[in-house]
Amino acid sequence: MCCNCVEFIVKYVLFFANFVFSLAGLALIGTGIAVLVQLSEILEVVPSAINGIPIAVIVLGVIVFVIAFFGCCGAIRESRCLLTMYFVCMAILAAGKIYLVTVIFNGLQTLQKTVEGWVENAFDKREAFGVLEVAVSVHFIIFNIYQRPRRRKK
Repeated sequence: MCCNCVEFIVKYVLFFANFVFSLAGLALIGTGIAVLVQLSEILEVVPSAINGIPIAVIVLGVIVFVIAFFGCCGAIRESRCLLTMYFVCMAILAAGKIYLVTVIFNGLQTLQKTVEGWVENAFDKREAFGVLEVAVSVHFIIFNIYQRPRRRKK
């Protein structure tokens, strides 16, 4: 009796958790596509190569969605194949996280110096007012504040 109850709880907790993560993956995909569409307006103000960021967000969203889909469908249908794929994907992600933390921890000094150099170079090329002007311009473009007509209350 108790074993069936535990299996039922684990099954639906795994299902709902992966359902939420699959929705989050879809949200990442949608956000990446929306940013990619709006990117042309931002590139008019800020001349830089930032096309890779929304594409990376879309790819990350697809990966999250596929892994969560394996877990969600595997849990609800009790499919051994889908749950095995889910486990393999989660094991690969865990190993990748451990590797990334190890690499970052070992190269923390050089990483900090590199980032400090990037920041110093960014502010050496522009004076403070120019950086502020670009930031405000990007903010206005992203939120379409200057394009939105204001409606007066009657």
